[in-house]
Amino acid sequence: MRRSLTPLLAIPYFLCLLSVSIVARAEFPKVKLVPISEGELVAPVGIRNAGDGSDRLFTVDQRGKVQIIEDGVVLAAPFLDIESKLVAQRANFDERGLLGLAFHPNYGNVGQPGYGKFYVYYSADSMVMGSNHKSVVAEYTVSGDPDVADEMSERILLTIEQPQFNHNGGDLAFGPTDGFLYISTGDGGSSNDNNDGHTGGNSSQPNGVLGNAQDKTKLLGKILRIDPLGDDGPGGEYGIPSTNPFVGDGGGVREEIFAYGLRNPWRMCFDVGPGGSNELYVADVGQGSVEEVNVVGIGDNMGWRNREGSFVFDGTAPGTGPFVDPLVEYAHPGVAIGGLPQIGVSVTGGCFYRGSRFMTMQGRYFFGDWSVSGGVPNGTLLCMEENSSGGYSLLILDVEGGNPIGKYITAFGTDENGEIYVATREVLPPETHPTTSLPTGAIYRIEAQSVEMSIELEPTQDNTIFSENQNSNGVGDWIFAGFTAADDERRALLRFDVASQLPSGALITDAVLELDMDKTISGSVMYDLHRITSDWGEGTSDAAAEEGKGAAPTTGDATWENAFHDTVAWSSQGGDFLGAISASASVNGNGTYQWSSAQLAMDVQEWIDGEASNFGWLLSAADTSTGNAKRFKSRENPTASGRPKLTITYSTEVLPTYQPDSTIKAKRKPTLGNNVYNLSSAGQSIRLKGFSNQRFKYDVGVQNDADDTDSIQLIGSRKNKLFKTKYLLQQAGRVSNITAGLSRGGVIISDIVPGGNATIRVLVKAKGAARKRNAVFKGFVLSQSRTDTSKQDRVFAKVLSKKKKKRR
Repeated sequence: MRRSLTPLLAIPYFLCLLSVSIVARAEFPKVKLVPISEGELVAPVGIRNAGDGSDRLFTVDQRGKVQIIEDGVVLAAPFLDIESKLVAQRANFDERGLLGLAFHPNYGNVGQPGYGKFYVYYSADSMVMGSNHKSVVAEYTVSGDPDVADEMSERILLTIEQPQFNHNGGDLAFGPTDGFLYISTGDGGSSNDNNDGHTGGNSSQPNGVLGNAQDKTKLLGKILRIDPLGDDGPGGEYGIPSTNPFVGDGGGVREEIFAYGLRNPWRMCFDVGPGGSNELYVADVGQGSVEEVNVVGIGDNMGWRNREGSFVFDGTAPGTGPFVDPLVEYAHPGVAIGGLPQIGVSVTGGCFYRGSRFMTMQGRYFFGDWSVSGGVPNGTLLCMEENSSGGYSLLILDVEGGNPIGKYITAFGTDENGEIYVATREVLPPETHPTTSLPTGAIYRIEAQSVEMSIELEPTQDNTIFSENQNSNGVGDWIFAGFTAADDERRALLRFDVASQLPSGALITDAVLELDMDKTISGSVMYDLHRITSDWGEGTSDAAAEEGKGAAPTTGDATWENAFHDTVAWSSQGGDFLGAISASASVNGNGTYQWSSAQLAMDVQEWIDGEASNFGWLLSAADTSTGNAKRFKSRENPTASGRPKLTITYSTEVLPTYQPDSTIKAKRKPTLGNNVYNLSSAGQSIRLKGFSNQRFKYDVGVQNDADDTDSIQLIGSRKNKLFKTKYLLQQAGRVSNITAGLSRGGVIISDIVPGGNATIRVLVKAKGAARKRNAVFKGFVLSQSRTDTSKQDRVFAKVLSKKKKKRR
């Protein structure tokens, strides 16, 4: 696929949180960097996952180690240590070392070709005259311990002589559709692809030379594609896919080449995961003016050294096009070229976000610039997204704490769930800090900042139905609820169009309905909201005077008997609605009243998720005493400030669907009735301990063990000032955040059939104050039957968050 250059968004910072206006596509949020590892890694240049279901992260350290991060902890023993195989480190700055890692697609599939195999790219000493070092692509196999590789299993597939120390490329990735290994290589180093060891070049760097990147008889400055399990390539240690673009060209053309014309491709990725295109994206470091991100297709010529980005570099160079333009590009600080934004000196390629937690990040390509200058660690986090014209825009991210971020940005990667991570370090050479001798490398997870937004809606429909006749009040100024002195009942109907006003994937955290009551014949009365279960109408009926008796219905009006006058009857007179109460409020004298509850928010959530049809709510008096009717302003009321309002608070973070870690029930026999089970381990108590940068999680199951359908009230622990706690409810395959409901007295799970169950996942993480010392979280989840309050059960949890000791 070819894509042409498009205009870029050249702004100091991309700030979208100044407005909460709703658009068809989710607005881009402020992001934050969540520490996964700090001060434990020396020089991380790669982040990978094995795709084996273990949820481990593997970090690539430039000086030869692959280390595992599991549950937020860097394992003490490295997965692989090949430092002894590397070329000696160059003083002050070096681009050589262990640069790439890729796991075979069948790494975790027992009995399949490629099981347990992974591949690395590293820099080794060369015995060839005129070569600075050689790049090695090698295969390794995991040992019997899944956290340790078999270092004796090395099989060298390919070596490439490098004339200079820099421009090594070195990234590895497997194609998601073909299963082949893709290898990025730089042009051989020095500058301008024009020196000794570069085609046509020498130390005087004359103009008009071809250079390595345009020379298809060399493997430098290319994206290579090989079959690591094949044997028909040179040396017999790998195969060459027959679909490679230059197979059979002859004349010394290397058949391993997939694409060419690259200077120093620093990090590449395939857009994989739900919604991904499976295309290959490559960031190419520029010479002195322009940095670029490209989509690379089979046989593409990316242009270097004829061009730098989309701009002519050496117009006399003999390389021939067509050249593929970048998707986005930017200039170096102080370089005015083509109106490009001036950001930094070296692009660091990234990944597409295809995770499930942050819909506002979905489908965006996150990458960065290494730093604003070589001597100052101050990289910039960037993002590329498709714009409305079908091209791509460059965004400088709004980052909590500032952007640039005060560190060198060296790599990006994703975990098995598609969540995205960035690697950094704080010193120029790949070594510990020269003063403290401590590691400065770090891994952060990029997350959308949790910012709640609110939207206020007026009803799209409201009406009143009257028990004593078939009257209605479709476009009247008021709606009514309660019982008259003659014991005639009124019920109010309201519906709000929530789906079209909220972004896809919104997580509803609160919903508040506000009504203005301006006439009453009674004191305090409890009024309930019930979810309506069938469609209904609002016609043009309009009662006279104070409207308390309604008016004759018009076509489409709802009445006591009919959802739509003269055409569709209610299943039950007085409206079709759930018996369960969505929210209640006590209404007394004239004034404004609010209805709010976890269930009301759940109603809105289910409407926008398509889990239930939105027919709105029915308002009725809980007390059936005569003479308690009250009048409320309708959506047609001339006093706009008094019209009904639904205020919805939401976040665009989507919580992941999950399954219990296990299904171990309590050892003791449960009491008949509803019960709570510890699903994370046996027994009714849970004990967890770990370091304070971890997020602890445990699962609790709720089940109705009675013979009859029951509703269960869940009660959770009080808030703990040292810990942040989140409660997620999974029922019938759907996940809801019930944290707010539990903190306000409890959440009710309605109408659980005998044997019916739900799972509560509890997430606990130490806050900043707790991280400075050992801290203890004590919590519980209690469930209580709504039909027999004596039937209750609980699970206790104790979490010890230990302060991590500094390494000496």
